[in-house]
Amino acid sequence: MDRPTFIGAVRCCALALSLAVPLAACATNTPAQELAYASVRACRPRVFNAQKRVQPDGKYILNFDPGTPSEQPHFEECVRPYFAARALEGIAQPGPDAPTVQRQAYADLDECLKQAAWVEHHGPSALFVRPPVIRIIALSMDGTSR
Repeated sequence: MDRPTFIGAVRCCALALSLAVPLAACATNTPAQELAYASVRACRPRVFNAQKRVQPDGKYILNFDPGTPSEQPHFEECVRPYFAARALEGIAQPGPDAPTVQRQAYADLDECLKQAAWVEHHGPSALFVRPPVIRIIALSMDGTSR
């Protein structure tokens, strides 16, 4: 192999590796990480600086532009119900004809899950977010869940 062909082959391999490594990293996200990324997309503040690395359990820090204090409450008001809805995904909200105990249990679960999404102010321009680590798979007529 002559020198120009060899250099071209090395550049081609380096390019292939530089593209493969980020793609491989994306393919290894945990379900909790995917949920965290989805929460930022769904509640995306209009102005934020960066989302730091998402931990395998879904925890992350979102940095805001210090000149936009209204963005943090907007994001916080969106992300708590977002996580609660995902934890109850697939569980239909009981209708008005459902037993009172079942309707109340659903409302209590929804409120509990909103509170379980921990959002903490991390300095003047950052939020630390920890999604709830629970998924409700069934709600019985008597109000019990699993």
